[in-house]
Amino acid sequence: MAEISVIIPVYNVAEYLSKSLDSALMQTFGDIEVICVNDCSKDNSLAVLKEYTARDERVKIVDLKENKGVSNARNMGLKEACGKYVYFLDADDWIDADYLEKMHAAMVEKNVDIVLNTNAVCHRLGTQDSPFLPHYTLNFFENDYIRGSEAVCRLIWNVWANFYSKSFVDRIGAQFPVGYPYGEDLYFQLLTSLNTDKVYVIRNSQYHYLVRESGASKTFEDANMGHIEQLIRILNLMGEYVLNKSITDQNLPKLFVPEAYPPLSASKKDELILQIRDYIAKIEPIYQKTRGYYPPEEQEIFDGLLNDFENAKNIDFLHKIKMSRLKKYAAGFLRDHLKKKGLMK
Repeated sequence: MAEISVIIPVYNVAEYLSKSLDSALMQTFGDIEVICVNDCSKDNSLAVLKEYTARDERVKIVDLKENKGVSNARNMGLKEACGKYVYFLDADDWIDADYLEKMHAAMVEKNVDIVLNTNAVCHRLGTQDSPFLPHYTLNFFENDYIRGSEAVCRLIWNVWANFYSKSFVDRIGAQFPVGYPYGEDLYFQLLTSLNTDKVYVIRNSQYHYLVRESGASKTFEDANMGHIEQLIRILNLMGEYVLNKSITDQNLPKLFVPEAYPPLSASKKDELILQIRDYIAKIEPIYQKTRGYYPPEEQEIFDGLLNDFENAKNIDFLHKIKMSRLKKYAAGFLRDHLKKKGLMK
């Protein structure tokens, strides 16, 4: 039985799949199985997977007969996983050669259920590489424990940044929500983080996130609005989970991300803002107990939509938040640079 199960959901990624698989198979920690769940790909992805199974017995294929999305694919991978630990890798991304070794070492040494690695870089064709969502990744938590509630919506919430104990995931019955094509990572993180005492955070080795241009016929704005609608659905699912579960005030998580707020130019702006207002009203009791988790710009969204809706819906909150983050993380980038140069502890 392998020590680590690497689960890779695969759907129409033949062009990128080899780089992702190579990064997993060339890890300095070699006691792994790589479970590739083919979600009815229409391109050459399955053929690529079969080439790898012929070359390396650690690669296993789960070939689904019905396309149900990434959540179902990950759930099927979890069902097949035999490892003591589990890690989710996206099929168009890749990891440094010692990534799993660093995650595994932290997990074993600290004896926790979850290790979170905030070191991720974003690659976009034709542009310079940059930190992945710096407001979530450049948090300067490093080699430290945090409460699970702190990880939810405060640090990076993409599932590929987390390394899990398989027995823990099985014990709490954590599953990805099927039928939610965007934001499913956030819900899985909520389930896992709130059911453990603490998460250990490292900033070591690196995850490489590839930004791909979509081939969809929708306009960028329409596609983005679809993501916002799906994110609001996930937030509602999260809110229902917390409201229906007995969670102490100390462990209440942050339950809103400003990415769910539409730009003023959005064609469905009013409809989406109404959905957000309804959600905010529902989670207001939790919000009032966790105000300290939210920076002033996000508090303004809450308070405005609750108390002065007509005015608040015409404020460009996204611009205000972006400017605030730029100022904050300009200082953060400098601090990170000085730390790397040994000029700051």
